[in-house]
Formats: sequence, C-alpha cells, structure tokens
Amino acid sequence: MYLVAGLLVVSLFAVPRLQQKGRDKTAAAPIRIALGSQNRRVIEDQIKEWSKGQGVRVDCVPQEYEAARDVMGRNFDLVMADDPWIAAWADQLIPVNHSAIFAKRFPNNQFESVFPASAKTCKDGDKVLGFPILGNVLLLYYRRDMLNNAGISDDVVRVAAKHPDAFRDRFLNLADGGNRRFLLTCNTTPADSVELFWQVLLALGYTEPRFAKTKLVIPKDLALRAYRWLKDVDPKGFEVETDSDATKQFLDDKPDGPLMMFAWAGWFAEDFASDSEFDKRVGAVPFGDHPLLGHWVLCVPHGSKHADEVTRLAAHLALDKANTFLRAGSMPATNQIDTSDRNKAVAHFRDIVLPALRTALPRPRTKNWKEIEDELNAAIREGDFDKECKYIVFDDDVRGTP
Repeated sequence: MYLVAGLLVVSLFAVPRLQQKGRDKTAAAPIRIALGSQNRRVIEDQIKEWSKGQGVRVDCVPQEYEAARDVMGRNFDLVMADDPWIAAWADQLIPVNHSAIFAKRFPNNQFESVFPASAKTCKDGDKVLGFPILGNVLLLYYRRDMLNNAGISDDVVRVAAKHPDAFRDRFLNLADGGNRRFLLTCNTTPADSVELFWQVLLALGYTEPRFAKTKLVIPKDLALRAYRWLKDVDPKGFEVETDSDATKQFLDDKPDGPLMMFAWAGWFAEDFASDSEFDKRVGAVPFGDHPLLGHWVLCVPHGSKHADEVTRLAAHLALDKANTFLRAGSMPATNQIDTSDRNKAVAHFRDIVLPALRTALPRPRTKNWKEIEDELNAAIREGDFDKECKYIVFDDDVRGTP
C-alpha cells in the first residue's frame, strides 16, 4: 500500500515535469529568420510547416532588398540573402559545411554537383557559407508565337543570342523604324540597368573580373561597347518607368509591344507553373555563353542561438522542396528535382534554367559590390565612363589581379 502511494506521489510530480519539458521547446526564444525576395511567402509557408513538425516557434521577418546591408547584428538566426552579400558578409557567417548536418546530407561531399552554381556564390575557399535556395538566372525571353508567325524559328534566336553584335544586327529591324520596342531592357528600377550591363559585359567576354588594389577594373572600350549595345537595342532602356510593369508589357499582345526582354527566370516561373500553354507563347535562351547568376542563399550568422536547427532547416528547404517551389512559381537552385512531374514549370527549369545555371557567372565577388554598382549605375545613366570613381576604374591599360 505504501509502495503504491509512493508511486502515485512520484507520478504526480513527474507528469507536470514531463509536460513542462515538452513545453520548454516551444516556450524558448523563437528562431528568428530574415526573409527576402518576392518569393518569401512560398518559403515562409514551408518554414511554418517545418516548425510545426519540429515543435519550435519561428518568427519570419520580411527584409526589403535595400535593407539587406543592415540585417547583420540584429539577432537573426538565419538570413536569406541575395548572393552578392555573401562576399560582403564572409567573416560574419558560420560555415555550414563544418556541421554534422552538412556531412549527413552530403556524405560524399557532393555539394557542388547538387547545386550547380554553388561554388560561384556560396563558397569562400573551402568554406560553404550557405545553402542556395532559389536559383535565379538572367535569360533572354522572347515571344515565340509572334516570332514564329514572322518566320523566325527558335533556332535562329538561340544561335543569334550567342553573339551580341550579330544578335543586334539580325533583329534590330524588328523595331519597325522605331514604331515598336523590340527588346525591353530596363523598365523598373535603376538596378535593372546595372544587371543588364553586367550581362552584356559577360556576353562580350568580361568573364574574369580584375582588381587594382580596391578598385574593380573594367576596360573602357568594353564598357562603351556594352553601353552602346544597350542604347542601340532599346533607346528608352535607361528611362526609369517606375509605374510600369515590364512583364505585363511583354505579355500584352499590342502591335507595338516588345518582342523580347531580359528577365530573371523567377519572373515567369509562376506563368509556366499555372499555364500549361504558356510555353507556346514564350520561349527563353541564355544570352552569350555565360548568363548572369542571381542566387538567393540561406546563411547562418555568427551569434545564431539555433545554429544546428536552422542549418537543418536550410538544408531541408534547399534540397527537399525543389518541386514544391517550382509548382508555386519559384526557381530552385538544385538539380535534385522530380523530373517525372509533368508541370511545365518543371520542364522549363530542367531544359532551360538548369543548363543556364551551370554556365552562369555572378557579379564580381567583393565586399564593396554595392558601392561598385552605385557608381556603375551613375556612369550608365550619364553615359560617362571618364570620371573618377572610388571603387571602379574604366581603363584599358590598367592591369589588375584576377
């Protein structure tokens, strides 16, 4: 009798303790995640699903692109960053390949084969500084229906897009004496013109950026060629039209509408995912041999209070949710997709985006990349490549280090 009573007393104390232990995990400080990009809602839904399964609390905090420079030092456990920030934050991030979670997910160290462009965006020496979650790449999109009706095949567009000058000369007549905008370039923000400038520089052969001390060296002759090319193909391209929607203009069937445009693959991902006939209207090809790369990366800052948990979460999102993102209108960064999925977004990613990711190149890797792009934007807008800059030198004679 005494034994039974004793066990009852112990159980009365033990049960609340067990219940409290179960509550401790969710009562602890929540995991704080800074999310960027227009696709953050899709990612946030997957994070919420994961958090329920793990029994942890997660706070997702939206971060606008321009606020990204201030995200470090704000007690985030996981940060979603546009890939140029990785170079700027290299000494503030925990290498994810130093964790047991990384070794478990990549037992044969096949990280770079699973994420085709990862070495260009996520690595600093032998350190892997994050998991690429969205694999954006700048492509040349064209109105397949209109061009085919004009007798211009997909092969003609693909071959011409390999050579910028031949492309301009071949298609400039489609502008119909200026009555239509045949190639839509910059149409939303000043940043667009910088991205397109990088893309044309890559197509013209600027594939190995060089630095003279702290300055990025861009040959002046090449810069002028890129600038003139963009002005030739779209004279209105540097006129910022903040109230316009470039993709809407491109998809409108107006007789004076653009036949082609440069766009990030993610801009049309939802159209391919939701419209099974979209590929009959729109085609896409890489421009030049090296399209411009634009990853979104999940990285773990120093000071993260939940480094193991968020590393596990980042790997889960980047590796296990590729088809989920595709069907929701986002482009993943991994080649680990279910190709039996017949959704047109999967086919577009497999046939166009993934091969482009393998050959894509990022913007120059430097902690001063944002300042460089601000100066480059001013030079492009003013058409002035002679003025003195703090972070760029436009000079054919300056020799730098790769």
